[in-house]
Amino acid sequence: MKYVLVFLLLITSRFSIAADITEAEVREVMNKMERAVKTQNLDNIGALMSESIVLTLHIFNGSSYETVTLDKAAYLKYTKGSWNMIKNYTYRYDSQVIELEQDQATLKYEMTESMAWGNQYFKLRSKGITVFKKENGQLLAVRVNARTI
Repeated sequence: MKYVLVFLLLITSRFSIAADITEAEVREVMNKMERAVKTQNLDNIGALMSESIVLTLHIFNGSSYETVTLDKAAYLKYTKGSWNMIKNYTYRYDSQVIELEQDQATLKYEMTESMAWGNQYFKLRSKGITVFKKENGQLLAVRVNARTI
């Protein structure tokens, strides 16, 4: 009986440790990301992403979807290049749902991005999912899957 209690205690504590992600932590990461984007601070954006993050983007090109999969370095390089070409970039979440699971948090969202490119103004809508996990005690984005709508 003593060993069963120790086993149950170990299992329970494992799940307690794994389930320590809160909605407030997810919102804090989102707020940090928003500040980093507004100031175009790639280092701060990168600091909120796991080294092993996978970003999958499904972009409508006018007749079909093109899928682009990026790792962290490629995403940051792409973002830097984009910022060199666009002006007045803004984004807002139109809807957000945060789901907390045992070892991760999932943000489901719809967002609107606005920007000027040359003499043209663009407004893009997308929906996506971002998965967060703790790595070395820090909550980081580990996976993004987004689609323009």
